[in-house]
Amino acid sequence: MIRGILVVVALSAALLVWKAPAALLRSAFNAVQGVDLVDTSGTLWTGQGRLLVDQGPVGRLTWQIEPGALLGLQLAYQVRLSSDDIDLHGGLRGTPSGFGADLEGLITNAALNRFAGTYDMTLAGDIRVEALHVAAAYDRRLETLRGTLRWQGGPVSYPEAGGMQRAELPPLFAELTDDAGHAVARVFAESGTTPLLHVRTLDGGYYRLGVTKLLTRLVGRPWRGSDPDHQIVLELEEQFL
Repeated sequence: MIRGILVVVALSAALLVWKAPAALLRSAFNAVQGVDLVDTSGTLWTGQGRLLVDQGPVGRLTWQIEPGALLGLQLAYQVRLSSDDIDLHGGLRGTPSGFGADLEGLITNAALNRFAGTYDMTLAGDIRVEALHVAAAYDRRLETLRGTLRWQGGPVSYPEAGGMQRAELPPLFAELTDDAGHAVARVFAESGTTPLLHVRTLDGGYYRLGVTKLLTRLVGRPWRGSDPDHQIVLELEEQFL
């Protein structure tokens, strides 16, 4: 009897999702601070739209529901976020306080250099996103972050007082974690265990970037003194939102 009721409820939910317009999903995205889903087409079952974060275009989001999730009266989707610079795919699901996602894919060199260009830097190579798990509340408060980013290595150009400098870096990877609602990343050489960079988001849309002594040696500008390789010798704090 109970199983029969659950089947009827699940079928009813599936019918509602099949018929419901994509605009309903747009309303769910827009409930997240600074996130907008516009130009939607299709239905809650399958559709697409343009994703904006802080009014800036991120890419085109396509989605298709996972029917099995309806048996638990939940909405879960297989999604793909794509643009000229980004290609991420995986799962998206609702949580009691917000949303969660499990993604993998590619962030191209062009996207990487748009960020690095703020500091007059250029880097070669793309970033591979591996098994990224993230959950956030509707107010964009980070609840969970786990994942790995890998960069294939190559030439890097960066400014110094004497002019532009160039260095060749090995393949790098970043370990992503969360700490007290903030995103944390530690960057290592692919074959190493000593961090090169520490990155942490801060309140108010700021982040802090720390450079270790080891990185200064890798770029051919070794930091003087007897500090250990893992010591942060340069630190930068800026606003990114």
